[in-house]
Amino acid sequence: MAACLSEICFGGTSCIHADYDSTSEVLNMGIFDKIFGGSKEPTPRVQELMAQMKSDDPAIRKAACDALGELGDEAKPATDLLEELIQDQDGDVCNAAADAISKVVRGF
Repeated sequence: MAACLSEICFGGTSCIHADYDSTSEVLNMGIFDKIFGGSKEPTPRVQELMAQMKSDDPAIRKAACDALGELGDEAKPATDLLEELIQDQDGDVCNAAADAISKVVRGF
């Protein structure tokens, strides 16, 4: 595959310049995920935690929220479920879901 020169500009002032020998190299580096928001498909770990978020046990739901918050960008596919759990009947689950959203979506 031919070399590719890319330039991505933000606000017309800062640009990222990249010269890649193959598209697969770019994808393997995860640069598109970082720039364009990551994968829409949950990883197996996120899928497992999303299933735990539906548990009848509030301690399991809270632990799943806590774990998702630690995963950062990887947990973005679980954002909708986290938003639902902000309305959970258990206050600890509500707080854990809100904290996880802050970490996953906002990065803190």
